[in-house]
Amino acid sequence: MIHEMIQYLDYDGLVGLNSLAGQLTSFDWLVGVFTRYGVLLLGVWLLAAWFNRGSQADRNRCRTAVIVVVVSVLLALLINGVIGHLWFRMRPFLVYPLHTVITHSASASFPSNHSAIVFAAAAGLSMVCRRLLITVGTFLFAVSMGLSRVYVGVHYPTDIIGGAIVGIAAAVCVYLVFRHLSRREIR
Repeated sequence: MIHEMIQYLDYDGLVGLNSLAGQLTSFDWLVGVFTRYGVLLLGVWLLAAWFNRGSQADRNRCRTAVIVVVVSVLLALLINGVIGHLWFRMRPFLVYPLHTVITHSASASFPSNHSAIVFAAAAGLSMVCRRLLITVGTFLFAVSMGLSRVYVGVHYPTDIIGGAIVGIAAAVCVYLVFRHLSRREIR
């Protein structure tokens, strides 16, 4: 019963968002570029943060954030790979007649790697930086990335939720280990 309800909501969310695709070509192009290359913005930000020219305290905080984010993303992708191997879910554009905005391989749909990456980054940055603007901005970016993946027809909503859970959990684990090791070093 619950499984069928989740499937219905998943399908309904997918079709609802994807039905907006194809209405405005320029918007489809913009969403397509964002969904395909938006993760690269994260890489650019990480490079900029690593080479920050602020005070020593700012440089240390930025480098700590970069390390936590990179390790969190790698852990999230490792976990996603294991889950995708154990439970292969076909991508929605292979199952339903959807408006496809981008081309994509027929790899596992669940959980979303893009979602895991951006949510791991958002959670890691939020825990290290502890700034409201950074937290709100990175999580808005992550939610936008997740919605864009459903919009273009390459993920179901639950793929995004699964990736977000994996990404956030990975970031929390990495942050807690990093914090524990940092405290041991000080003693």
